[in-house]
Amino acid sequence: MRGSGDAMNGRDAEECWLTILRLLCRTSDLAVLTALAAGPLQLLIDHSGTRFVDRIEREAWSNPAFRQLLTFVWDCTPEEMWARLDSVRSLAKARARVRRSMSLR
Repeated sequence: MRGSGDAMNGRDAEECWLTILRLLCRTSDLAVLTALAAGPLQLLIDHSGTRFVDRIEREAWSNPAFRQLLTFVWDCTPEEMWARLDSVRSLAKARARVRRSMSLR
């Protein structure tokens, strides 16, 4: 439902957000993180992104694990919202490249 705006009801969206944050605190398993990003986070952004973009952006800037989680999300939002999220994703990708290059030394 690309561009569906606020299709997820407020209670479900809030519970989805809190569940994402709880799970992110409990695991660093790549398979779990990719599923979390491709499932619940993707749906939250797609269906309720206009209500959550500020929180998503704040969490991504302050939480490196969440910022990394965003790198697994596909572009599923209106262009202006995606530009905000993509700037955070770009930072996470750049930092990951630096970490990889440092570990190869």
